[in-house]
Amino acid sequence: MVELRRASNASRAARWVVAGLLAVAACDDGDGREAAVSTTPGPGATAPAGVTSTIVPTSPAAEPLRDIPLAAEPFADISRPTAMVTRPVDGSIYISTQEGQIWRIGRGTPPEVVLDLAGTVSAYEPGSERGLLGLSFHPNDGRVFVYYTDLTAQSHLVSYALDADGAPDAASVWDVLVVEQPGVGHKGGGMSFDADGVL
Repeated sequence: MVELRRASNASRAARWVVAGLLAVAACDDGDGREAAVSTTPGPGATAPAGVTSTIVPTSPAAEPLRDIPLAAEPFADISRPTAMVTRPVDGSIYISTQEGQIWRIGRGTPPEVVLDLAGTVSAYEPGSERGLLGLSFHPNDGRVFVYYTDLTAQSHLVSYALDADGAPDAASVWDVLVVEQPGVGHKGGGMSFDADGVL
């Protein structure tokens, strides 16, 4: 059994608006542009209270992606990257490599190694999960946190202040955590901070 009810003013207004939107969606002049559509009621129709008429302007056709020229070119030769983060204060990109380097790519500047821990981190071995494995910037004090395994495969979390050129200052290193680890695998490495600066 279907019960029929008289539509309220609110429901009639809602249907009137939906009908207008459907008309706009359905009107396409064939070249990807919307045609001008008036939501003015036809003869004998009355717009519900609170609903006004409008004209949808014709939009220019968007340029197809296939017609936009694109080109890719190498800008850095960085092998075995393990993490890539952006420094909040200037937008520079920092990339760590498993061999122990941290690269900085600034705006308009060529890539450069700003920290080299090759003599401190585990040597690269194919298939192993050792080396410089991660980095992240603290959102409040700006220090960069670095995670690596040392020459005996133990895990270290350290942090550095950055100098005026955006390079980690070796004299500012702070040993945050050291974890003795067995084996060569399952070392982790991914790090992130929340808005409160909790790692």
